[in-house]
Amino acid sequence: MLIMKRFQNKIFRASLFFLFLSLGFHVSRGYAADRAEALYQAARQDYHNLLESPEKRKHRDQWEKVIQAFEAISLRFPDSNRADDSLYNAGQLTVKLHDISRSSKDTREALRLYERLAREYPRSRYADDAQYMIGEVHRKVTGSAEEAYEAYEAVPRLFPRGDMVPKARERLALLPIPAKHNVAAPSAEPVKQPPAKVVKKKLKKGPARVLGVRHRVKDDYVRVVIDVDRPVEYKKHALTQPSRVYVSLHNALFSPKMERTPIRLSKGDLKAIRMGQYEPYKARIVLDFARMEQVHVFTLTNPDRIVMDVAQDQAVLERLVNINRIKENLKEPDPSPTLSEQLGMKVSKVVIDAGHGGKDPGCIGKSGLMEKDLTLDIALRLKSLLEEKLGLHVIMTRDRDVFVPLEERTEIANRAKADLFLSIHVNAAKNRNLRGVETWFLDLAASEHAKQVAARENSYSAKATSDLETILNDLLLNNKTQESSRLAEILQGALTSDLSQAYRSVKNLGVKGAPFMVLQGAKMPSVLSEVSFISNPTEEKRLKNEQYRRTIALGLYKGIQSFVRASDYAYRPDNAAAKSD
Repeated sequence: MLIMKRFQNKIFRASLFFLFLSLGFHVSRGYAADRAEALYQAARQDYHNLLESPEKRKHRDQWEKVIQAFEAISLRFPDSNRADDSLYNAGQLTVKLHDISRSSKDTREALRLYERLAREYPRSRYADDAQYMIGEVHRKVTGSAEEAYEAYEAVPRLFPRGDMVPKARERLALLPIPAKHNVAAPSAEPVKQPPAKVVKKKLKKGPARVLGVRHRVKDDYVRVVIDVDRPVEYKKHALTQPSRVYVSLHNALFSPKMERTPIRLSKGDLKAIRMGQYEPYKARIVLDFARMEQVHVFTLTNPDRIVMDVAQDQAVLERLVNINRIKENLKEPDPSPTLSEQLGMKVSKVVIDAGHGGKDPGCIGKSGLMEKDLTLDIALRLKSLLEEKLGLHVIMTRDRDVFVPLEERTEIANRAKADLFLSIHVNAAKNRNLRGVETWFLDLAASEHAKQVAARENSYSAKATSDLETILNDLLLNNKTQESSRLAEILQGALTSDLSQAYRSVKNLGVKGAPFMVLQGAKMPSVLSEVSFISNPTEEKRLKNEQYRRTIALGLYKGIQSFVRASDYAYRPDNAAAKSD
């Protein structure tokens, strides 16, 4: 009898456990759905405000803010009813942005968003619309009739009940049929098919496309980059009267949508960069000089591009050549892959920067608590979590109380070819009532608060005012802004969520952009996390507590874990040089 009662008690306790587990699951799902809906409605309102404001539409950051807000919903709540709606809105907005910017970057972003929607949400009412829009982008923007045909053809094949099927078929009727789709109509006599080898020989690749020409001005050289859609043969030529160097790309055409207006410069003796289709299937990029300078031409891959380095000093050019050789040698795979690489993760190496240190104490609380000590403690805890739980290779910019110049910190990450860079800081403000968590990525300061935070964190920078032009140039050309803002959004959500579960009145101050020196020059997604306000009495008291710092480290760990798992947006080491030319 006693044994029977004990057995019944166990059954009862087990039933209660699963009941509570089920209730918790439904509450969690309900919270996620409500949160996703709230964020979606806020993003929709921002969408309408943007389109209705001529002033906002002039500024790229206003467009990107709304696009990122939509995509962040799909990343944070991928199973919600608003994930597919958000992706479609992000794609539509990116297309509208391209209509203004004419940037190939926006073309690629629009295609990526639509492809993700069609691939990850095939049952969505927007899936066939997204697939159709892929065809529209190729037809109208990239000019690739073959890729447009492929996209339209997939609409009835993948989404036979979609309302975009009739429109896709109309487009298909107007496009030339690619060779692999052009199958002869059946006849009475069976047609003997040629061997596969013969068919392959008949299929010739069309000319390569020049997607764009960009340049970057450095102190002692200028780099010109020619983006192409595939490897292409080229030949370098030089003329003395007039002084010019040009490269001819064989079997290549300029993209129809590419801007080919001459680029005027006043750097040394380089005066202009011109582009022209001087012969059929031969694209030419010309550098005009007042007096001839040294030019070194070479190719890079992932993505494919041709680089022209221009320098007055031969020693500078030799240094650049040596650097490029070193970069190529570093591309050799490591014979002993890390655990994360063995598991197929696209993020394997993370640099954690404990803010301040040594002679730079950072912010100091009323009780004498110093930012440099707090950031090091949190950074070391985070390092252990990432190594033990994810098997990541973690590099610290400092692991003890030493001073590291701001400019050196991203250089450490660049030299290590890191996949992510996270700088940990503690906030402060004159208003002691201010509290909460905020995450930053590299951008121009859009508010007075952003300017003040950046000024405080940049106070130990060796950069002079004369470096402003270089800094702004890096901000404008930095191609990791979108990845960094995504990382910031995910980290911000994870950190505030973990702290809110354990502590009261944790304020989510959101994700923002500002020109932080510690992020400038990073070649990977990079963010700065302000984990709490040391100037706020409540948060200063919490920061003294080991458990609070452990919770911060765990929240940051969960954010990085989520970003690592969102592999479509993770940074790959083999793409490190893609646009850092």
